[in-house]
Amino acid sequence: MFVNGRLRERNILRHIPTQRIVESYLYGQVHFDVMDGLGKDPFTSSREGIVDDDVDFKELLAYLKGEAFPRIFDMWDKYRLKRGEEGDEDNPRKSKKERKALDLYAASREDYESDSESEESDQVAAWLDKLRDDAEFNLSSYADCFLSENLVRRFIKEKNIQLKEGVKSEAAKWRQREADKKGKANLSFSIRQGEDDLGYLGMDELALTVEGKKDRGGKQSLCDDAIAYAPVRNVVGHTGLLTKNGKAHLRLKYENIKGRIRSLLGI
Repeated sequence: MFVNGRLRERNILRHIPTQRIVESYLYGQVHFDVMDGLGKDPFTSSREGIVDDDVDFKELLAYLKGEAFPRIFDMWDKYRLKRGEEGDEDNPRKSKKERKALDLYAASREDYESDSESEESDQVAAWLDKLRDDAEFNLSSYADCFLSENLVRRFIKEKNIQLKEGVKSEAAKWRQREADKKGKANLSFSIRQGEDDLGYLGMDELALTVEGKKDRGGKQSLCDDAIAYAPVRNVVGHTGLLTKNGKAHLRLKYENIKGRIRSLLGI
């Protein structure tokens, strides 16, 4: 901080530490000439420090902490994310899950980046940039799908709920399709951790197994949500890109599914 052109405080941040990662990127100069008014002597004997209880200095610190820094931190987070880099994890712009998905995207895209300055590498970089937002959504959504469906499978096993014949036939259909594809791929080893029917069932059949029927007489139904969730879930599962409406639909249905699963698990 400078007062009338003279350095008066080398590290103003030590007076208002934030403990946020952004702080390590923050630098610059503050010019605050009002402190050098007639009859004022708010400086330490070394002349390169400020007396902590000086009124003007306390007002400056309050302004920096309450107004300037929040705006700077928010802009830093915005532009860091735009560049595909880690931002401010304390900023509510994105949830913790969304930020971790972006981190995974950033780490994965490195496999497709090139040190060359060719036209082709520039084109690939542009494609990767355009995929960033969809990658963030799909990666976090896949984690949601993975956890919710596997938790229902574990619940069914733990409660020893028996599969209905129609559900078993659905599992048999997908097991046979997988066997046919393994044969074409010349794979003789197992690729699944378990070969039980549950591993071949989607949320539709899992919900039906848990609830026993689709019509619950007006009560909350995991089956109804699973049916509405399946088309958009399948787009994510097959690495497709969803529209805005598709994303909104998946978010809404997943929130319902998550709530029902939490209720089933007693958490």
